[in-house]
Amino acid sequence: MSLRRALPLLAAVAVAVVVGVTLLIAANDGDSTSRSSTSAPAATAPAPPADEPEAAEGEAAKASPSGQPVPAGDLPGWRQVLRDDFTTDVASWGECGTFDDHTCPDLPDAYRSRWWAYPNSYQDTREKLSGDGGYYQPSNLSMSGGMLRILLRRDNGTTESAAPYPRMDPLTYGRYAVRWRVPEAVPGFKIAWLLWRTVTPWGEIDFPEGDLDGQVHAFMHKEDGSQDDFAGGVPVAGAWHTTVIEWTPGRVRFLLDGDLIGTSTEGVPDTPLAWILQSETTLTGDVPADGTSARIDVDWVSAWARE
Repeated sequence: MSLRRALPLLAAVAVAVVVGVTLLIAANDGDSTSRSSTSAPAATAPAPPADEPEAAEGEAAKASPSGQPVPAGDLPGWRQVLRDDFTTDVASWGECGTFDDHTCPDLPDAYRSRWWAYPNSYQDTREKLSGDGGYYQPSNLSMSGGMLRILLRRDNGTTESAAPYPRMDPLTYGRYAVRWRVPEAVPGFKIAWLLWRTVTPWGEIDFPEGDLDGQVHAFMHKEDGSQDDFAGGVPVAGAWHTTVIEWTPGRVRFLLDGDLIGTSTEGVPDTPLAWILQSETTLTGDVPADGTSARIDVDWVSAWARE
């Protein structure tokens, strides 16, 4: 079950977790949102989902680390607004400013205009809830081999988490696709990649979500505190996966490696949400042992606005 219901608590207590008071509050709260998990690993990269567009001319020939090139171009009813396959090597994202600054000065110009990440002053969800989690650390983000690398680690009783944040306008309805893998099922860490409220005290859609040694889940969180929980039936770790959130009026569809694993039709948000690749300390069970680290690889991301 997802513990991120704690966020709505924060939203109430602050009149804001309300990004509606200012986007800054919402974004910082977004990192405090958090989610759920489960258990174990897999193998082999799946074939490209049939509903993804063709690669742009010249893209298909370019090597993709996962064997599936980044989708390029519009889809029927959808206009592409973001596409990134991380072809420039960057040793570290360095330090990133607050939500007001919304920049990571150490990134190359092209990436600085497209990406931000939670700064190291932001607590991860477990730290906010129980005080034994950690903080987001953008310097642990890097790019190499055509991939975004997300490093998570635990030292001196504190987790260094990471939350890359595309600098695209928050959308009301959208299609969000990401190609990713977790090489090893390391306990104590999780992913909770989400669409997060920006102008209201409610609105959250999470996919993919799960402990690194658990199963892939999708969550549709509702204003009344209930949630839809769809289990993908596959381990988070061990294989490349393509996950897609397709959000339209009154409906959210969750696709895992081309297969529909769930559809939500009640309590669907109708206000702008931001997309965040939030990775952090587990919310259930033991925290990682000191000296433990884990890696998440992202081959590409792509997003579309609804026409």
